[in-house]
Amino acid sequence: MKFDGAIVSEQGVKFAIAVVENGVFYNSDSYIDQIRNRFVPYFPDVPILLMSTDRKGRIVYHGRTDLTLILAGLDFRKINWKRYNANDLKSHL
Repeated sequence: MKFDGAIVSEQGVKFAIAVVENGVFYNSDSYIDQIRNRFVPYFPDVPILLMSTDRKGRIVYHGRTDLTLILAGLDFRKINWKRYNANDLKSHL
């Protein structure tokens, strides 16, 4: 599994963002939760937000409302993004 993600510390809160493919947010909440749970091994013990783009190409987030509001005020290009893969997970264990 490879994906782009980030750990963010903002306004005294630490959380993670995982980028998912377009269209994921048009599914049921239970499906979105299944997708989010795939990232728990990479980001244990922090809330995980999912990021994608909508049909118009705008950045959208899914997760805790307070955290999505924090991200709405940030320029996503200034977030310290990293490419994660299965080897990263093995190095954390």
